[in-house]
Amino acid sequence: MTTKALAISIVIPVYNEEHHITDCLDAIAKQTVMPLEVIVVDNNCTDQTVALAKRYPFVRIIKEKKQGLTYSRNAAAAAAKGDIIAKIDADSFLFPDWVERLTRDYADPSVTGVVGVAYANYLPRITRFRSQFWPRVYFWNVHSFFGTTTMWGANMSFRRSMWQKIKSDVCNDPRQVHEDEDVSLLIASRGGKIIKDNKLLINTNKQSYHYFPKFVHYMHLAHLTKQYHQRKGSFDTGLMPRLNFWKTLPGMLFSLLAGIPFIIVSALFWPLDAYMIRQRRRTGGKPWLD
Repeated sequence: MTTKALAISIVIPVYNEEHHITDCLDAIAKQTVMPLEVIVVDNNCTDQTVALAKRYPFVRIIKEKKQGLTYSRNAAAAAAKGDIIAKIDADSFLFPDWVERLTRDYADPSVTGVVGVAYANYLPRITRFRSQFWPRVYFWNVHSFFGTTTMWGANMSFRRSMWQKIKSDVCNDPRQVHEDEDVSLLIASRGGKIIKDNKLLINTNKQSYHYFPKFVHYMHLAHLTKQYHQRKGSFDTGLMPRLNFWKTLPGMLFSLLAGIPFIIVSALFWPLDAYMIRQRRRTGGKPWLD
């Protein structure tokens, strides 16, 4: 007996993403298997993002007036019709087999959430040299830190049935938690199985890997998220799939070896980053380097 493939709802929260949204939606249009739907969440855009998204017949626009990723995600999850809610960013450019591969991942009924990997700039601000290296360093770091597999908001998904179980417990305060880690830990605390598929790939134009203040902010949020869930008792349910010491040790060691030069490079390039961000704003948000 063959099992019917699960339907995928892709949700994309947007706030003034006119320089990315077309490439993002073009990549979805080229999928080997199309998703059930694509929901673009207009989080008070003031540029041409929504007008550009409306050109795609497979896109459904919804409006969320409360500003912030968590509110946009919640609105999209409430509107989604698919069995699987897949959340990406406007600068997540999916590989052509992304939906097809995600569907195969969820053919295993024990899988509750799936996170993929990205190709990002290998060197700061030079976009023609790209690799999975720094995104993988991020995963090694956070998975060791939390002791369980967590997801990343630019390339993540979860079953809608699990969302129904956790939606009343998600934290909507971005000062207390990192929203994708919050969802991940809630799923894990209920015994949900999250897997990382290293072939579920996107390209991303994100510069946050190299921008030192943002890097520090994300690390601070990870600590706050862990403290928040320790207070909630998420780690004490007895249901959370835990990574044992030997599974986290290689990641911890390699993350340390790669993390030290990464921190040094980020700190050294901080002034240049700040200058290029100002220039980017002056030129209307156009990409820095191709």
